[in-house]
Amino acid sequence: MDTILETVKHVAIFVLVFSIITNLFSGSSYHRYFRFVEGLMIIILVMTPLFAWFTSENFLDDCLDNNIFELENGFQQEELRMIGEEREELLKKGSQAGAGEEGYHETR
Repeated sequence: MDTILETVKHVAIFVLVFSIITNLFSGSSYHRYFRFVEGLMIIILVMTPLFAWFTSENFLDDCLDNNIFELENGFQQEELRMIGEEREELLKKGSQAGAGEEGYHETR
């Protein structure tokens, strides 16, 4: 959150300073070039924190850890689903076998 606040502050200060410079040279034929450079600089100011985040040492490790966690979690979910299905089948077979035995004892 601090990074976003700092970036917004830098962009605001840059826009104010560049507006003053642009107004000083408003009658110049270079006015459109000033606006172009201003746009490029704003893009660079906004993208700098993103590039810093992508190039951090822990970025690749964090991505790898997240992918491994999601993969393991997926395997565990699949295993739990299969165990649940096997349990349901065993309960059905047990209830069918129990019903058959009760019927056998009743006719006796």
